[in-house]
Amino acid sequence: MPVDYRAGAPADEWSGDTGVGVQYFSQQAVSRLLPAAGIALPAEMPLAERLVEVQKLMAAGDRARAGSTRRSASTSATGSPTSPTSTKSRVFSCSGA
Repeated sequence: MPVDYRAGAPADEWSGDTGVGVQYFSQQAVSRLLPAAGIALPAEMPLAERLVEVQKLMAAGDRARAGSTRRSASTSATGSPTSPTSTKSRVFSCSGA
């Protein structure tokens, strides 16, 4: 299901569809948003392990960086962090928290 209608939205590698939910509400999304959140992890680290590292940061109270993966996802999905749908987008937490 599309959640991002912007030109240049990330494409799903299986279907080729752009802006679909898997690009924003998944381990893949967390991994894609790590650089924007200032979190550096090894490129060879599997997606599931990257998600675990973000969850550890959140559990340790580092919500400024770990929370950025969620805020970035909702901003990307809606085009604006203050749009009416951005609050709904934040319900889907990439961090599992």
